[in-house]
Amino acid sequence: MGRAVAMGGGILGLVCVVAIVGYLMVGGDEPLRPGETSTSTGGAPSAPTGGGYIERNVATLDYAKRQMWEVETNRAIEFYRAENGANPPSLDTLEAVRELPEGYAWEYDSGTGVARIVDAPR
Repeated sequence: MGRAVAMGGGILGLVCVVAIVGYLMVGGDEPLRPGETSTSTGGAPSAPTGGGYIERNVATLDYAKRQMWEVETNRAIEFYRAENGANPPSLDTLEAVRELPEGYAWEYDSGTGVARIVDAPR
């Protein structure tokens, strides 16, 4: 029985560690004001904060979609590089690039071969 208790304690401890790490990764070390986003991702779009429950969930879904589109596009760039030995000169060369919703634009550096989604200039 002591072994089962020890195993349960280990799992509970692991859950606590994962929860604390997750909290710190989303900026739990400093509170954010409503509408403010975390900058701990090095300039990449950060998860939304503030607003009501539904607004936060919709914003989180939009954020997840943008992240997924970036991954798809960067993977297409990697495939192009593998087939052609160089980065594509522009994103127009690729078929897999999605058209973004209003308010967002693609930023692509052909030197590094990295594409990311940014706020569209106003």
